[in-house]
Amino acid sequence: MTKPVRDRIVRHQKVRAGDLVPHELNPRTHPHGQRRALLELYREVGFARSLLGYELPDGRLKLIDGHLRQQMDPEMEVDVEVLDVTDAEARALLLAIDPLAQLAGYQAQTLAELRATVEGDSAAIKSLWEILLEASRKTRQAV
Repeated sequence: MTKPVRDRIVRHQKVRAGDLVPHELNPRTHPHGQRRALLELYREVGFARSLLGYELPDGRLKLIDGHLRQQMDPEMEVDVEVLDVTDAEARALLLAIDPLAQLAGYQAQTLAELRATVEGDSAAIKSLWEILLEASRKTRQAV
């Protein structure tokens, strides 16, 4: 019998982005193209993904994931998924979340079909799609 997976999500909380504590060990950088694409997505769709954090002893929330979204507008109210993790567990998640997502590949045909169904005039988002298609090609060549 396998051990059940613990659910570490304790709540979702609306917070002013500028009140969140960025994790000092966040290794991610956010180039201009990524910022531009996120801003265009905000304009076209809106805020659609919560940030991930945990509560510090003083009650503030510290980020694990969502640093770029936090930086976009410090006055914006954002939804934070709050976990009941220790500092060590938060560091493990900070180190693992993005690499886990990057391990996923793309089915080129399905991605092309999805891309064709999304109507948008955003140059930033179209550029992002081109990057995804190129990444998909590289993944297929590596396998």
